[in-house]
Amino acid sequence: MDTSDPLRIAVVSVPGAGPTDRSRGAHVAELVAALARRGHTVTTHPVPAPDRPDADPLEAIGVLARTLDAEWRRQRPDVVHAHGWAAGVAAQLAATALDLPTVLTLHAPAPPERADPSQRARLESKLARTARWIAATCTDEIGELIRLGRPRTGTSVLPGGVNLERFTPDGPRDPRTAPHRIVGVGPAVPDSGFDLLVRALPAVPHTELVLATGPADGPYPQRLRRIAAEVGVADRLRFTDPDPTPALLRSADVVACTPHYDPHGRTALAAMACAVPVAATAVGALRDTVVHDVTGKLVEHHHPAEVAVALNQLVRDEFGRRCLGAAGRDRASARYGWNRIAADAERIYLDVAGVRCP
Repeated sequence: MDTSDPLRIAVVSVPGAGPTDRSRGAHVAELVAALARRGHTVTTHPVPAPDRPDADPLEAIGVLARTLDAEWRRQRPDVVHAHGWAAGVAAQLAATALDLPTVLTLHAPAPPERADPSQRARLESKLARTARWIAATCTDEIGELIRLGRPRTGTSVLPGGVNLERFTPDGPRDPRTAPHRIVGVGPAVPDSGFDLLVRALPAVPHTELVLATGPADGPYPQRLRRIAAEVGVADRLRFTDPDPTPALLRSADVVACTPHYDPHGRTALAAMACAVPVAATAVGALRDTVVHDVTGKLVEHHHPAEVAVALNQLVRDEFGRRCLGAAGRDRASARYGWNRIAADAERIYLDVAGVRCP
């Protein structure tokens, strides 16, 4: 195989409806599309759901492993890339028997997918120790892998990316109802950390907070409304559709990302691509993508007062926001376009397949 030859890439993933599943699914779909645009043949294999609610999830993984073994014997891929622990187990079982080069991305830490925590922890630890190559989504994840027993060799960071053609600085902006706007994007769950933004809002005057979480009638949005009423900012809190459209992001002075953990940094990258500065908690991929005082502000602790300081600094300084936003667009364009991410993945695939990259 030559480095210029197209690769036959098998991608194994786990579908699901939870927030972590959707984030991982979007990441995998974008990567697959980018690899296909580069001329590679990519075949995706989802881990099937168990037939019964009480079924052992390892049964579904076993079914997939046998299916993969049969398919890969008929048409052997050049490399296998598994996403998530369940996909990793299935891919490893089939690939080992056929001596296929494999790459694993755990997208960790994340809540259990279909197994109890102890079962998942045991299997993740084994995968971390034995996988031929692990492509972590962020630097923080490498630390987690080392704690699971993974040696530093055979490990690299393959981050998430952003659609630079969709998310751009130029284009329509959603109308605002206040002089300044902060936008937060994410699932309507406590781990998104939106309560930090609501509690910080009283210290950021003349500013509305728009949360792109979807309907405002769920338990967590209702909790946020109660907090907003308690701190006196109920009239400055709004909810909108969960899809972070470019028009919504462009309408913001600041895009705030305050999750407890974020393995992909999708919202921050989309904001940076739109030339909007980001205020983020320094966790997961956000620690990698957001450069403090260059593309936005990083807050080390989940504390409303510290978040309020960062937001105030950004909201009050229009010239500073423009500088940070321009730097964010440059960084997103140079490092996080999906074509660049796919090229990085391609080099990993060639390496594990034993092909020397130029």
